[in-house]
Amino acid sequence: MRPCALPRLPDQATAAELESAFTARGVALLACDAARQLAVDVHAAEKADQEVWLQSQAPASTWRRLFGRGR
Repeated sequence: MRPCALPRLPDQATAAELESAFTARGVALLACDAARQLAVDVHAAEKADQEVWLQSQAPASTWRRLFGRGR
């Protein structure tokens, strides 16, 4: 829910600061993407669990019970 923070370059950055900032931004982007993927995976798993639970709560139809496909 919170945005990723990326390191910013200082004004009048030196070559060493550019290289350091480039590396730091890459690390921050990887961490941000990993956090985003984890959130997506957790959401998908929660949705799947809800679907399974909802299906278990729905009563089986009479036809399904008669032909052995219901609960």
